[in-house]
Amino acid sequence: EIARANLTLTAIRETVVATRSSPKPASAATLTSTPLPQYFIYLIPTPTAYGSVEASARIDCQIAPDWLSYEVKDGDTLLSLAQSSGSSLIALREGNCFEPIRGIFAGERMRVPRHPAPIAALPRPVLQIEADAVGCDRSIAQIKSPAPSARVEGVFALIGSAILPEGGSYQIAAKPGWSEEFYPYLESERSVSSDVLALINTEIFGVGAHRLRLALRDSDGELIKGGYCEIPLMFGSQ
Repeated sequence: EIARANLTLTAIRETVVATRSSPKPASAATLTSTPLPQYFIYLIPTPTAYGSVEASARIDCQIAPDWLSYEVKDGDTLLSLAQSSGSSLIALREGNCFEPIRGIFAGERMRVPRHPAPIAALPRPVLQIEADAVGCDRSIAQIKSPAPSARVEGVFALIGSAILPEGGSYQIAAKPGWSEEFYPYLESERSVSSDVLALINTEIFGVGAHRLRLALRDSDGELIKGGYCEIPLMFGSQ
């Protein structure tokens, strides 16, 4: 692990900025200016932002055999497919053995629990951030980067702290501006102190204003007092 901890940030960036295996011109994921701590790389699966299901599948996972095959269409995101196929974001990701930051692209085939229901009109992105951060004033639950109301795109590192009690866990969830609901993105039982909480691919949620939430829970699943931090962000380029 010590040897792996010495991997350079350049190598991490080359792994994250993966080109799409698509007949269309290659498109790369981008990182914000927030660097990733070198030793964090061995704590998470190798990031694969794009690629075929087989190329990004975890070796310890089996793609859901009873799910239906689906060809991704223009405008689809993992969140929209989860909603329209009666799944959660995490369940859809795990059913395809996608890494947490894995995106999708038109023309590739993936698995869904049922054929997505037609959507008459996709939600319009909200392009204005109005609310401030909530919570974040306790040292046990903080988001330090990106700053509230920042604009992020591609894959970015969420930096902060999640100081957990024994048996506790933290959850990262996102709420698009058009929704009243937070959608869980990642859960972890590992305490973090001023380090990477998650790598997040904005393409999973789509463009526009979002709120990102960090919530800490105890071993009984109850929200910890002071264990809450929520910030507004703008996903996507101008």
